[in-house]
Order: sequence, then C-alpha cells, then structure tokens
Amino acid sequence: MATHLRALRVASAAGRVVKVLPHRPSVYSLAGVRRASAGFEQIAHPAPKVPDAYDRAVRPILRSAGGAAKLVTFDEL
Repeated sequence: MATHLRALRVASAAGRVVKVLPHRPSVYSLAGVRRASAGFEQIAHPAPKVPDAYDRAVRPILRSAGGAAKLVTFDEL
C-alpha cells in the first residue's frame, strides 16, 4: 500500500507528460501504456532502476507508441 500511495503522490506532482507505474515495469505493462495513450515523455516507476539490457529490449515497444518515453525511477524525477 505504501508503494501505491507514493505512486499517487508522484503522479500528482509529475504532471501529464509522465506516466507513473506503481510497480517495476514489465513488458506487459509497457505494452498497456503504449496502447492507452502516447505522448508520455517519461515512464516513472519505483526503484531499482531497470538494467540497460532490459531498457534496450523494451525500447521498440516504447517507440511504437509514437514517441520514445524514457524509463526513470521516482527518485530520478
């Protein structure tokens, strides 16, 4: 519950260009973000940061949404 409350706090402060996930992003959740709406500059999630190999692997999913949203942790916002 604490993680979800933190995600809500981050979402209220981040604005509309940041999509906030209450969990570490999976391929399934990123595909859902892509389908839901495009135009996000960043996708924020709780720590730890995703490995570079995972980031490179999901980059095509994020690009297919019409942009290239960057994966960041809450602390990096």
